[in-house]
Amino acid sequence: MRYNHLVSPNVYEKNIFGIKKLILAQVFFSALCTLMLATIHHLAMLLFDYDFSEGMRGIFVMVFAFAVCIVLDSVFQYISQKFEWKTCRAFKVMIKRDLFRVATKNTLNRIQKTQR
Repeated sequence: MRYNHLVSPNVYEKNIFGIKKLILAQVFFSALCTLMLATIHHLAMLLFDYDFSEGMRGIFVMVFAFAVCIVLDSVFQYISQKFEWKTCRAFKVMIKRDLFRVATKNTLNRIQKTQR
């Protein structure tokens, strides 16, 4: 049974505004993850184009920065994924609660009409 015609578009907007903080946190950490990924590619390019003007110290600094960026990328990806799971779960719970409320309200109205 479909309840799309029973739920107004305002319900969906209310639900999205209810999880706005989770969505913003997910976007923020996803942006940080993308930034780290871009930095990894840039550092790889610099490492391959390295001209040894700074000696071996420059290579060690770049390899260390490369490793730090990989770790940070993994951490930000994990945090972003956790917020995505929380957002998905919260949205599903809100939608199911609204649909249940509409379904029980309509059932109660039908029962009251039949008893009259």
